[in-house]
Amino acid sequence: MQINRHDHDRRKVLLDRIRGTTVTIPNLRPIFEKYTGSVNPNYEAMIPVVNSRLESLVPNEKRLAKLKTADFALFASNWWPTAKFRELRTVAFLAIWLFLWDDALDEPTGEYADNFGAAQVYRAETEQFLADCLGLSTSTEISNVVTYPAFDSLKDFGVHLKKMVLEYFLGVSPETQTAKPSSGGFLRGVEVFGRKVKGAVRWTLGMKTEKKLFPPPSSHIIIESFRVIGDELKLAYTVEQRQNFFEDMKFYIATTETEQRYKLDGKIPTLEEYWEARMGTSAVAACLAMIELVHHIKGPYRSTNHPSLKTLSDESNIIVVITNDMLSLKKEIAQRQIDSLIPLSVPVCGGVQEAIDQAHIDLLASVARFDAEAEKILSKPNTTGMSNNELRIFVEGCRKCWVGNFNWSLCTGRYGLGAIDQKNGSFSVPL
Repeated sequence: MQINRHDHDRRKVLLDRIRGTTVTIPNLRPIFEKYTGSVNPNYEAMIPVVNSRLESLVPNEKRLAKLKTADFALFASNWWPTAKFRELRTVAFLAIWLFLWDDALDEPTGEYADNFGAAQVYRAETEQFLADCLGLSTSTEISNVVTYPAFDSLKDFGVHLKKMVLEYFLGVSPETQTAKPSSGGFLRGVEVFGRKVKGAVRWTLGMKTEKKLFPPPSSHIIIESFRVIGDELKLAYTVEQRQNFFEDMKFYIATTETEQRYKLDGKIPTLEEYWEARMGTSAVAACLAMIELVHHIKGPYRSTNHPSLKTLSDESNIIVVITNDMLSLKKEIAQRQIDSLIPLSVPVCGGVQEAIDQAHIDLLASVARFDAEAEKILSKPNTTGMSNNELRIFVEGCRKCWVGNFNWSLCTGRYGLGAIDQKNGSFSVPL
């Protein structure tokens, strides 16, 4: 990919124009506080599950510690406050997957951030792996996958562990009550038992015990980690729902290519070009598709891509993007990144504070459009295929997602706002 040094110089000029300034992010709470925002009661129980998941995927201790401060358990618990434990675990794992997959491309230290060719291979493998995991590929499924459903309480783990003890120390199966031949003596028994305890722990964390896998293991640990998510969606969703989710994921993957091209070419995208890509790279549509999972809505639905619901989904996306890009500004500038709404608005608006003020106006307008669209959807004839109650759940679920996203953004260590003094709900942010 040919580098345009003039464009790179323009990016540096824009970054230098922003760095060193101090701006005020206005009080956004009144926009969101009029809606009910709660935290899932399973939040505390989800923390160790999320941390174990991160530990299994991120070997670098420094990066692992940083990711834990993001609090993905809180992210999931804010976005989906009514989800049961099993579904909450699935959406938390999806959130982790999205953040880690994107960081490989988007973070300055990401393994593919400066290698477009390798990034394209990464994208292509991801898309095929997702299709296979969701049961949507044309490949013949030849697997004999042995999986255990995610646990709902430690009681299930205890039962499973007790079974292992009986089978491998006493040589007795609880189901058959028949003796099993022993070989290798006591030490061999301890070794076998240890493997089975490890298997029981993996089962508890929703990890898999496989004989033959389809699809075959991915070459990348992050891509591979989607397998458990795909398994859950195959159980919970119809083919139509999985196709809808996959379309959202393909859009997400494709737009990361556009965004990376801008960065590597040194191009400063226009606001129109930015929004075209950002509506995908936000991954909001894929997250909204999880509303059906957490509410056990199952049917031939397109939800986020249904003509009657697309405007609502898009407004939810816009609200999340504007909120994120305002509250993550300090993080982005610290990483010398300008590919977000506020920096790209500076040349248009005339300054950083002016860009923030315009984003605030745009956020208010988007929330108003969402409310108007929600009222229209619920008052006109229902053509979505959902029941009226399911439709209401989906509409309210969209609102809960963007309200929850705001509440998480204020607390997460990812954006570093917790240490900034707040006055009347506003933030004074040095860049």
